[in-house]
Amino acid sequence: MIVAALASTLIYVIFAADKTAANTQATNTAMVSTAFTAAYKTAVITQTINTAVASTAVQAEIFHAKKTLYNPDGSIALIEETWADPKTNDMRLDQIELIKGTNTLQRTGGAYVLENGAKYIKVTTDVQGNLTGTIINSDPLQFFYTLVAEKQQYINEYKEGTRRAGWNDEGIKKDADGTELKKLSRTDNFTTPDNEQSMTIENVYLDKDSGLPVKGDISVEKNGITSLLYTYVFVFDNVSYDGNLFNTNGINLEGF
Repeated sequence: MIVAALASTLIYVIFAADKTAANTQATNTAMVSTAFTAAYKTAVITQTINTAVASTAVQAEIFHAKKTLYNPDGSIALIEETWADPKTNDMRLDQIELIKGTNTLQRTGGAYVLENGAKYIKVTTDVQGNLTGTIINSDPLQFFYTLVAEKQQYINEYKEGTRRAGWNDEGIKKDADGTELKKLSRTDNFTTPDNEQSMTIENVYLDKDSGLPVKGDISVEKNGITSLLYTYVFVFDNVSYDGNLFNTNGINLEGF
């Protein structure tokens, strides 16, 4: 199961990337480029529609974000969705993956921040495939920054002064449709369990006005060969609260 932290994910997938021959990289890149372009255009259209709806209707209460991670062949590797209620500070994270051998998506993990940031629930899957959760209780706002779920938190992830060290500004780049996006890049060196040196390269493209991430890609360089690992697309919108969004019914919870 792909874990939430991308750094941990890369350690597990590096071995698969190492098996990718250099002469197949061009084919993989072409395949994912087509799928990624289609997904990105859909995301842009969705964001435009959602913005228009929000401007003409009653303002929705909950900020929603969806990040879809794609494999080099264009298939979905992972979907991460977050919801944040600015009034109560309640947050939710869903991690969704394909059930092995099928085309069915299933929630496999995630988290909740509830009770004004005083309660954190980590959600995982047991050996039978059932969702389980571990509850940690603390003081109000103690877990407020545990999840990236609010709009400003997504902006701060890439904003100069609040982003983590290592991001470099690459200037304004034009997308295929002429949209101007702000590009950031980073490289991170790491050692595999076999004591081999590798490097990950990530590019992210931000909306020039809002500072929100729009899309990105992650590659790995090993033994002089760079292989594409993932591409990803973000969609942001506002949704109405149905009363059940932050409900943990159906999850076997254990607290301490």
